Amino acid sequence: MMRLVEYIKNFLQDLDDQHFYMVLGVLLFSILLFSGMLIFNTVRSKHTAELQLEEINEQRRSVQILLGRYNQVQKQKASVNALLAREKGFKIFGYFTELLDELGLRRNLKQEPDEPKLESVGKDYTEYILTGVLGRLSMKQLTDLLQKIDNNELVYPKRLEITKADGMPPAIDVTISIATLAPTVE
Repeated sequence: MMRLVEYIKNFLQDLDDQHFYMVLGVLLFSILLFSGMLIFNTVRSKHTAELQLEEINEQRRSVQILLGRYNQVQKQKASVNALLAREKGFKIFGYFTELLDELGLRRNLKQEPDEPKLESVGKDYTEYILTGVLGRLSMKQLTDLLQKIDNNELVYPKRLEITKADGMPPAIDVTISIATLAPTVE
């Protein structure tokens, strides 16, 4: 180590001024070049890390949204399960006929509804869909019917088709499908 320092010292002392400044310039240029490369590499690494951090934060936000939705679905599922457990013997056909009797719409029934259709909703539930065809209703009668259906947590409107009825006074014909859920029996 000592010899290397002595060699460099002797080399620099033996140089004339012109060669000394040239060696000094090359040395300073090399230091500046190395420093520039070091700074460039550091800035590039920082930029890459910032991009990766933004991507990670975006993925984190997406996961938070998904977890929020999952928790909301779990709460809704628990609510539905509790409701279905309370109302185990609910029959949609009986509910529909009682509703029509209550609102005085039994005479507007064009044909008796068929047995409810069954559709699987995921692996946990079966959806019972009942379709009724009512003729010559007023808008008030229809809104009262929909209001009563909406007030019952167990039943929801699935499809509603309204057409203008023939004759006077003006009226509408309605095809309504209502549905309810029941736990799937395995």
